[in-house]
Parts: sequence; structure tokens; C-alpha cells
Amino acid sequence: MIAIVGHEHHRLRRGMLNSFLSKRSVLALASVLHEKEARLRARLEQAHADDAVVRLDIAYAALTADYIYIEN
Repeated sequence: MIAIVGHEHHRLRRGMLNSFLSKRSVLALASVLHEKEARLRARLEQAHADDAVVRLDIAYAALTADYIYIEN
């Protein structure tokens, strides 16, 4: 099913998200995102050193949740 909304309705919805999607807002969060990626990378490197099995679906689900619920 495809839903098509009018230009004005789209503009209204997009306007509500503009502050979250602005270049300034994204750049402000970049360092936090890099920290979370570094933490995952360190855990993966440790698992490799320990010859351990890593459930990547769980690891990336956790990273995704961290991205979604990040606090400013």
C-alpha cells in the first residue's frame, strides 16, 4: 500500500524534524556516535583476541538502540 500526502502536509511533518536533521545537529552528535562505535570495535577486538564467538545481530541491535535513544 502506498500513501501519498500533499506537499503542505509533507512540509509540516518535515518542519517538525528539521532541528533533528540539520547539519549542525548531526555534527554535534558525531562524537557521541564515534564513541559508541569505538566501544563496539573494542569489544569485537577483545572477542577476536579471546577467540570468542560474537552474535553480531545482538551487537548491532544494541548499537542501533544506542543511536536511537541517544541523549543530547
